[in-house]
Formats: sequence, structure tokens, C-alpha cells
Amino acid sequence: MSRSPRFSILLVVSGVIASLFISSIFLEPQNVDSRILSNVKIEPKKKGLIAAVINTPKCGTGSLSGELSLAFACRGTENTAQGIWFKECLNDYSVIRTHDATEGLEMIQKIRQEDGYGDEAECVIVTATRHPKSWAASLFVESRPEELCDGNFSYEWLEKEYHEFIMGLSIHLAVNQTRPTLLNAFGTTVKHEMGKMKESVDGYNVIQNSSNDSEHGNCKILLLDMEHQKNWPAIFSSLFHGIIYGSYHLNREEQCPSFADKYDRLKERDFTTEELTYLLNGEWPEVYNYFEAYGYESVK
Repeated sequence: MSRSPRFSILLVVSGVIASLFISSIFLEPQNVDSRILSNVKIEPKKKGLIAAVINTPKCGTGSLSGELSLAFACRGTENTAQGIWFKECLNDYSVIRTHDATEGLEMIQKIRQEDGYGDEAECVIVTATRHPKSWAASLFVESRPEELCDGNFSYEWLEKEYHEFIMGLSIHLAVNQTRPTLLNAFGTTVKHEMGKMKESVDGYNVIQNSSNDSEHGNCKILLLDMEHQKNWPAIFSSLFHGIIYGSYHLNREEQCPSFADKYDRLKERDFTTEELTYLLNGEWPEVYNYFEAYGYESVK
């Protein structure tokens, strides 16, 4: 992972320019209770840092990984495996992005072995959750963005297509892809951590590894709730020394203005009794735990 002096200078300059640009266009983050984060701050050290966005689809993955890459002055993307990318950054920092928890955890270990720091390298895994209503709608639209973007169809047709999507396997597969595997690796569960996060008025939870002797020693998980996304700049500036977190990604409404009104209606649409009966029938416990954390119960 050696870098030429000229390249390092260019990275430093680009990082400074990026920070100035972000600070000029975004408001100061509002205060977040720092007591929870006070014992998990990551200060710049000469032993590397791995920031791994291991996240459920449609829970801010692009925004989270993009902002961290910009803040850490990362260079070009290296696609290391199907569905996972890796970037080298200044100060021996690295950023990973994936939806696959198993692949992401393996990549962290690979970087630690190759950079020579081993478990000395700081490791922060960032993952997020989102209310099932808006999340399922976003997942559906992402499955056919070009078809839906022009908005040239009735809401009744859209709702019918959405219902058929819910009654398939996409929600089950997406829920099980990331959070359960990730949290189980840290000796905890989705149900337990979602419950703790819901008790926080700021919508986040820091999960320490339950065993320093495990292969994930010196790693922490930052679990975020997208319903409290306004707090993310303050959370990140507390966790990562000197970081300025903004938001440069266009949301779906900005990308597809002709579809915006219908999309807003779809995100506010609640699940029907038929849909809830199908989703929460006990066959998929992780889906049930996720929905239960947001107040849904099985339909008798």
C-alpha cells in the first residue's frame, strides 16, 4: 500500500479542498448527547483505521460510504469481489462498502493481515436501519428505477405492482442479507440492538465487540436509524476526529421529479392485512424482529 510523495501531496490537497467545500454548504450539525460516544472516539493514529459500511440495501449505503470516502480523501475504487468495494485513503485509512456481511467481515480481516497492523488497526462498522414502510417502498423502486422514474402511470397501477413485490421474496432476502449475520458476529441480535436503539432519542447505538479475543477484536458497530438522519453529522464528527459529514447524494425525488408525488405516497402507504400476514407469519423470524421493532405485530 505504498504511495509516492507526489500522490500523497495531491491527496492531502484534495482532502482539504473537499472539507472546505462541505463546510461551506452545510449547516453546523446539531448537538447529540456525547456521553454514549465519549468512550468510542477514533483519534488519528499511526496504526490505521478501517471504516466498513456493511449495510442493508436502501438504508443510506451510498451516502454513508461516499461521505466517508470524501472525508478521508480516498482514491479510486477497487472492486474486490461481487458486491463489495474497497478504497485506500490518507493516514492508512480504508473504506469498505458492501451489503454482504460475511464478505465485509472477511475483507476487514484481509486488510488487517495485509497492512501489517493486525488487530491494532481501529475498526468501525457502520450500518443503518429504516422504518419498514419507507424501506420496502425504496427497495421496490430500486428494483425497477428506469421504468418508474418518468411517473407516466397511475398510482393504482403502481400500488398493484408494489403489492406483488411485497408478496414475493425480496423483503425476506434483503432483511436477512446483512444485519442478522453482522450482529451475530458480535454476540448480539437484531431484536436486542433495535430495542436499545429505540430507547435513544437520537436514533443510534454503539455496539462494542463482546470479546476482545475474537477475530473482530478492536471493532465497533455504529447502528444508525435513518429516521434520525439529521443527527448523523454530529454523530460522525464525534466518532471520527475532524470529520465533516454532509450529504451529496441526490434522493429519489430529486432524481425523478415526475415520480416524486407517487413515490411519497408509496412510502407513506402502510402494509395491508394480507401483506402483514404473509410477512409476519413466523417463517422468517428476522423479518418479524425487524417489523416488531417498529411496532408491527403478527396478524391473527
